[in-house]
Amino acid sequence: MVLEYVLVDTQRQAVEVYRRQSDTLWTLHPFGPGDQVELASLSLSFPIAALYENIGLQEDPLDSSSM
Repeated sequence: MVLEYVLVDTQRQAVEVYRRQSDTLWTLHPFGPGDQVELASLSLSFPIAALYENIGLQEDPLDSSSM
């Protein structure tokens, strides 16, 4: 039985982990820059930055903090 599934954004540092709560209920656990991604079914956590190491992400043109 699948207990979790993970979606990794290719445009920005963002990960969505969906965890099964029951046969018909899944809960969303979103992670962003600076977060530790937790995969409870594997007893594993790691910094989100590790997923994007050596990946050149384009800066968001609407993000005023990059100006």
